[in-house]
Amino acid sequence: MRKSIVIKTEDKYKRVLLSDILFCKADGAYTWFHLKSEETFLTSTLLKDVEAELLGINFYRVSRKFLVNLDHCYEILTRGSYQLVLSDGTKLPISRSRY
Repeated sequence: MRKSIVIKTEDKYKRVLLSDILFCKADGAYTWFHLKSEETFLTSTLLKDVEAELLGINFYRVSRKFLVNLDHCYEILTRGSYQLVLSDGTKLPISRSRY
């Protein structure tokens, strides 16, 4: 099983451990990677391509904009709208169809 991924950023290639990724967020034709070290970086890859590369690994697409690492999921809030709470306290919306 793979333990890391190589991601092309603006000016370099970066090796990131899969366990360090909290979530990925779509931003048009770009994807933001949010790490547990509070580091974020942007890559010019579509989120669907990132999702395809991480297929079969512990990642799940919770909405059109977010792909999360299930190892960092803490709880799901169901009052009002559905929200996923990550290990660092970040709350992300979950689409109804993905709940």
